[in-house]
Amino acid sequence: QTKWRINHQYKGGFVTDGGIHYIAALRDMFGEINYGIAFTKRVNPNI
Repeated sequence: QTKWRINHQYKGGFVTDGGIHYIAALRDMFGEINYGIAFTKRVNPNI
């Protein structure tokens, strides 16, 4: 295991890591992704 998955100081580590499984399920239901748009914001400088 990596430390960021179990360290409470890094919020969202486990949820973010598990998020790929939700994307895989959506791909199974709706097919391949043709294009994507994303917005990011760095809210925690420790991550």
